[in-house]
Amino acid sequence: ADGNKQITVTYTPTNGNTHEATLTIASTTVGEEASFDVTLSGQGMVVENSIWTLVEDVNDLQVGDQIVIAAAEYDYALSTNQKTNNRDAVTIINNGDGTIKIHSLVQVVTLEEGITSGTWSFNVGAKGYLYADGVDENWLKSKTTKDANGSWTISITDGKASVLGQGGNARETMLYNNNNEIFSCYADETKGKAIAIYKKQVYTRDVTPDNYGTICLPYASSDYSGAEFYEVSSLEVGKGLWLDELAVGTALAAGKPYIFKATADKIVVAYEGAKQGSPVAGVGGLTGTFTDIAANTDLVGHYIIADNKIWIANDQNTLPANRAYIANTVPTTEQPQLPGRRRVCMGENATTGFDQIVAPEGKAVKVIENGQLIIIRDGVKYNVQGVRL
Repeated sequence: ADGNKQITVTYTPTNGNTHEATLTIASTTVGEEASFDVTLSGQGMVVENSIWTLVEDVNDLQVGDQIVIAAAEYDYALSTNQKTNNRDAVTIINNGDGTIKIHSLVQVVTLEEGITSGTWSFNVGAKGYLYADGVDENWLKSKTTKDANGSWTISITDGKASVLGQGGNARETMLYNNNNEIFSCYADETKGKAIAIYKKQVYTRDVTPDNYGTICLPYASSDYSGAEFYEVSSLEVGKGLWLDELAVGTALAAGKPYIFKATADKIVVAYEGAKQGSPVAGVGGLTGTFTDIAANTDLVGHYIIADNKIWIANDQNTLPANRAYIANTVPTTEQPQLPGRRRVCMGENATTGFDQIVAPEGKAVKVIENGQLIIIRDGVKYNVQGVRL
């Protein structure tokens, strides 16, 4: 080269990432060779925090599950890149414990029912559904409508999935081609490498909209829906339970107990990160559990939430896993009236209505009237069960 020259080098490997680098060559004498190293950088893979676990029993799959189709013996998964006749493969991170991490170039598949009983359809978003399209060719394509070619049976043995299209084509066994790093369909399972199915790990619970409950999960999550979540600020025995609402976008911490108010009929929480071995201490006496608490003396005198009420537990009460109870602790000082803070008024007897949550400016006074404890709030009388008198 005679004088400084700049060359832009672009490299696109089979996993679909694009890398670019600008190379500057300094002046050299005409006829001399120049040698140099190029470091490529650019659009990389954005690794997600979600947890994807190997499916070893087809009965663990259900409609609505999100899955990843991967090579059983290679660290590759089905790509979002639909080629003319097959799907690219992209690298994944295998954690070595039956779980993987994925990134934005991995195809997330939503399971739906196929058009015939006992079959599945693989919804890949805007591209529609995967289908076997080869009578005489090894093709795996996508289209926006379901048919028999896009209806698949799934069986799983030792973590390897047999996925077969039901359109009657000669080549409808989905496999991984390690020579070309693609996923496609073949005549039988000897023509390629076995695939495996990984399922996104989520916690779900059926709930009643506007009702309150407790939750305590062993994993963190920044991807959840179906409820507003609260931390307990403090518990003032005989006065109330103070709650601070989590700001939108705030992650749920692993092992930490929360109170929630349902906004839909199902709570869905996608697990992320490392598993917490045991619950962590909550504030204001909120105490979580990962396991069922049987009917015994462990809960006696503490508060539990059921049927949208706060109850003082006896030795017959139980608490399912992934819930929390409110320990009857020493009263704390009065809490300041901060934005987003609420107080749940708690009676001294068996129950009080959880639906009587009031804003901080609300006033509640307990009095004895005709030998009965009542609560007067904003001029309205309630019994200790929260029922308006």
